[in-house]
Amino acid sequence: ICGITALVGLIMGIVALVKINRSGGRLSGQGLAIAGICVSAFMLLVSIPFMAGLTLPALARARHRAQVFSQSTPQQRMQTIHCVNNMKQLGLAVRVYAVDHNDQLPSAATWCDAIQSNVGSPKVFQCPSEPDRRCSYAFNAKLDGKKDSEINPQTVVLFESDAGWNGTGDADNLKPHQHSSRTVIVALADGAVMQIPRSKLDTLRWEP
Repeated sequence: ICGITALVGLIMGIVALVKINRSGGRLSGQGLAIAGICVSAFMLLVSIPFMAGLTLPALARARHRAQVFSQSTPQQRMQTIHCVNNMKQLGLAVRVYAVDHNDQLPSAATWCDAIQSNVGSPKVFQCPSEPDRRCSYAFNAKLDGKKDSEINPQTVVLFESDAGWNGTGDADNLKPHQHSSRTVIVALADGAVMQIPRSKLDTLRWEP
């Protein structure tokens, strides 16, 4: 289990081997202790690259977010956090709509109208850096009429845009908000909300 049991097995195997050697022949099981040490050591070595593969990307993302935050003002940081929370609520509202409508996502042309009842406040549609805009987000037009279960989890569902209420489109309609000059916030089909560096926008998936 991520190397945890291997570490425990290695320690217990060493302890057992030491006790057996000190017992003067009263305790047996030396072969089992050695086998336990060998197997545990092997599994520990195997799990290290696996754990590194899981943690290093997460650490890189955290470091990138820290760098972005350090280069923004306190107001911009608060606006970014608020915008991320908005996107999470809207993404959840879209999924709730799908649950209530036979797995069908809302129509791209009327998505704001469709999920209003699933959103706590109209302000959720507004980015704090653009308070005069009724809706600061757009719906991926390529998901129009699609079923939630048929969409790749990494597909963009919602994204920052100036398309307005019931705004829809694709990568060409993506417009980063004023609170960040380096990243763009998107909501994916699996419910995740991500801050994508502008230099990596071409890695986003728009097709279902």
